[in-house]
Amino acid sequence: MVRRLEEGLVCHGGMAPRVADFVRAHFTLFDLPPPVAEELLRRRPKGLRALTAAELRAFLKRKLSERAKREALLGCPNPNPDPHPNPSPNPHPNPKQALLGSRAWAPLHSPSFCLELLGECARDLTPHGDPS
Repeated sequence: MVRRLEEGLVCHGGMAPRVADFVRAHFTLFDLPPPVAEELLRRRPKGLRALTAAELRAFLKRKLSERAKREALLGCPNPNPDPHPNPSPNPHPNPKQALLGSRAWAPLHSPSFCLELLGECARDLTPHGDPS
């Protein structure tokens, strides 16, 4: 349960529903009706943290930049398998790989979801780096 404004994030109301679900699975968010969220984002009270496209990009980069994580997430076979595999019955000896195989990451297997996520990540970008 979020008790203080600093403990959670507020999302803008225009986020695609599947992207909003993905964000809810990975971030601590205030569950607000879109008009209330937009009003809070407009007023910017002290302590408010808006989920920005830059923050979403940084999160994805942090989680997906390592090869092993990407392979676990996308189900890609490793072209250089370990010659001495772990005999453990646990298919994910690395807890981070088990995390990536969770339902929270499943939407990334959908090309249409990836396009929606890309659109959200590019929300604050402008051509040629010009601020608008």
